[in-house]
Amino acid sequence: MALLVCLSLVVLGGAGAGWVYLKLNGNIQTFDAGGLSDNRPAGSSKGENVLVIGSDARTDGNAALGGGDKDGIGRSDTTLLLHIYADHKHALAVSIPRDTLVTIPPCKLPTGGWTQAQPNTMFNAAFSVGETDKGNPACTQNTVEQLTGLRMDHTVVVDFKGFAALTQVVGGVKVCLPNDVYQKGLNPNRTTRGTLL
Repeated sequence: MALLVCLSLVVLGGAGAGWVYLKLNGNIQTFDAGGLSDNRPAGSSKGENVLVIGSDARTDGNAALGGGDKDGIGRSDTTLLLHIYADHKHALAVSIPRDTLVTIPPCKLPTGGWTQAQPNTMFNAAFSVGETDKGNPACTQNTVEQLTGLRMDHTVVVDFKGFAALTQVVGGVKVCLPNDVYQKGLNPNRTTRGTLL
């Protein structure tokens, strides 16, 4: 009888762990790694590099958060190169300005073909290569790797909804502005001095 109870607990525990894994893994959307360049920089054993791309796409309910064109193709308004040290206790982030002029390397299109290199192009255009509503994170990753000579170990795309959810998880963000700010089309109560977003 005790063996049957133990076996039942193991089966239930395994089923529960499997459910949690599937639930968490179901929240992650991946992109086609076949779009990554064959000429990538060598990896490093001195930590990990994470590319964080902030998409300004207004699809999938993001337009409800204000501004933008619901039908437009998103670009990467914010891109951070995050280096996590090997001790996993320290990290360093560098922002790549969206208007930086770069050479966008050949990038894979949704049709399977590849673009030509695009010299002297604004950095954030790499994300919109192929004009899909989910962007082209592989093209942005290829561009960053070519620009920096660093291999990206992970790439994450955050949209407006994801950023809003992250803000809620940390309990809001105190806005420290010397004066109230008003932008047409946005709720002016959201951008007043000292307001918790």
